[in-house]
Amino acid sequence: MSSNPVCLNPENIQRRNDLREQLNREHCTRVDRLFVALMVVQFVCGIVAACLISPKTWIGQTSHVHIHIWAAFLLGGLISGGPIVAVWLNPGSQQSRLMMAVSQGLWSALLIHLSGGRLETHFHVFGSLAFVAFYRDWKVLVATTVVITMDHALRGIWWPLSVYGLTTASPYRWLEHAAWVIFEDIFLMFNIMKSQQDVSSVCDRQAELESLNSDIEETVRRRTIELETARADAERLALVAKYTDNSVIILNSLGRVEWVNDGFTRITGYRDTEVIGHSPIEVLRGPSTREETVTAMLDGVKNQRPFDVEVHKRRKDGREISIQIEMRPIFDKDEQFVGMIQIGRDVTAAREAERERARLNEELRAAARVAGRAEIATGVLHNVGNALNSINVAAGVLRESLSGSSVVHLEKASHVIEEHADDLGKFLTVDPQGKHFPTLLGELSNQLLAERTDGMKEVQTLMESIENIKDIVASHETFAGQKECREPIDLVKLTDTALAMQDEAFKRHQIHVVTRFQHVPPVRAIRQRVLDVLTILLTNAKEAMSKSSLDNKQLTVSIETQDDSVSIAVIDQGVGISNEELGMVFKPGFTNKSGGHGFGLHSSAITAADFGGSLSAQSDGPGCGATFVLRLPTISESVPERTE
Repeated sequence: MSSNPVCLNPENIQRRNDLREQLNREHCTRVDRLFVALMVVQFVCGIVAACLISPKTWIGQTSHVHIHIWAAFLLGGLISGGPIVAVWLNPGSQQSRLMMAVSQGLWSALLIHLSGGRLETHFHVFGSLAFVAFYRDWKVLVATTVVITMDHALRGIWWPLSVYGLTTASPYRWLEHAAWVIFEDIFLMFNIMKSQQDVSSVCDRQAELESLNSDIEETVRRRTIELETARADAERLALVAKYTDNSVIILNSLGRVEWVNDGFTRITGYRDTEVIGHSPIEVLRGPSTREETVTAMLDGVKNQRPFDVEVHKRRKDGREISIQIEMRPIFDKDEQFVGMIQIGRDVTAAREAERERARLNEELRAAARVAGRAEIATGVLHNVGNALNSINVAAGVLRESLSGSSVVHLEKASHVIEEHADDLGKFLTVDPQGKHFPTLLGELSNQLLAERTDGMKEVQTLMESIENIKDIVASHETFAGQKECREPIDLVKLTDTALAMQDEAFKRHQIHVVTRFQHVPPVRAIRQRVLDVLTILLTNAKEAMSKSSLDNKQLTVSIETQDDSVSIAVIDQGVGISNEELGMVFKPGFTNKSGGHGFGLHSSAITAADFGGSLSAQSDGPGCGATFVLRLPTISESVPERTE
């Protein structure tokens, strides 16, 4: 039997070795059993030979009872019994094989001895070698060969009659017998090696087949699991597609409907029989469907690419709906495009809710802006009222000054001069009353000059108060009349304006303002809305500090750059905010002020968020003041640094 070498991996080599060892043990076990039977047969044959041949003398025809009968019985029993016990205890082992080999060689020697060295009995040696070769183990063949060779050598020298049937023989005759034994061994060795190669080849192929079978079984197992998983997934997906509120549409490669789920019918009102074979765009296209959306969907199918889009569609009853669509291409196992799957979610209610929420937020922001501007107007009116008080005081002083003016005395002096117009010189020089008239005129002149000076001071106060009112009103009108458009804003200047609008209020409450303005870039926002936020923050700080018992009240306003934003911090020394209230200050309607509406900080936070910024509050608790920080994102330019 010939075989080609098989390339095996390390795992298969180990399996090949295990198989070879297993087959070799099974084969040797079978041969052991064969030799057990052979040992029994040889034992019986040895006794028979001893009884039939050994009782006769080895020379001549004289016959008598020979001791070799006992030798056949006793030695034969020992020779056969040992290996039989070994096979019974450990069949197929190398130990049992070696014992069988030695015993078989001894049986050849015993039978030759019992036959008186007959030539025919020597053929048992060649049979024994052939039998031992059944083990396919060269060590066993060598063991038998050594036993037979040593037997012929020893008995050929010391007892040639028992091995050759001659009383005298050459002491080297055993070499001839050994040569024939070795000659047979050569052929048997070749056969043993060839048999081992055949067994190895069989084991190699068996290991390869088992490996392939294992791989096939593993592949089948994995594929079975995959198929079962795919089937389970398909069943679950079928359930999802059937019971989901979303619409699911399967399109072919031409963009025509092949299948729709129940969700599609619930959303659109169309049954599957009404849309299969048609384009969903043709069926569901409505007046509000944008042309660019239709083009994008058709391009997605044509280019076999996934895309997401929100489209306005028309139900079967004519009602407009908004559908958020996810479209994904479908490919077969050969990566060939076979169609698209379209999953649609009805977002009509969500979009209506968003529009309503946007409307309410806009109304809330408008109300908050009105409320914020009402606070600004209140501050303006308060400042104007203070200026009007100054005007009223100055006007009262002027009225009192004019009512008690020395002009009356000047009128009297004028009448006296008119009475003495004909003798004015005599009156001034002779008349006692006239002599004091020049002095009286001088004093009257001084009084009039003093009254004029006081009157000018009051007039100046009146003019300053009027100018202050004009400035207050003008600053408010400047921002109130501006359009709400986003533009670059210099926050330093805008903060200065907000502080100027609160200046009189800060002075009235004896609040010292400290500004720390760094070099900051401008921000893009609506100027009036940012001013509203700053005014609300400054007004709240002023009111918080007005309730404080501190003698030296200080309000700190800082402007600095933090990463890509500008922060304006308003730090007061007011009554502070508790931890419970700190988390609620930006909620609509929350206020801790009597008469407050609770929209100021809420609208300010919304304004900051609208411009991509934030408004935050911090306080260590009641009596520890509070810090409000407005952050707005920057643009490229910057404004100069200033500290006061």
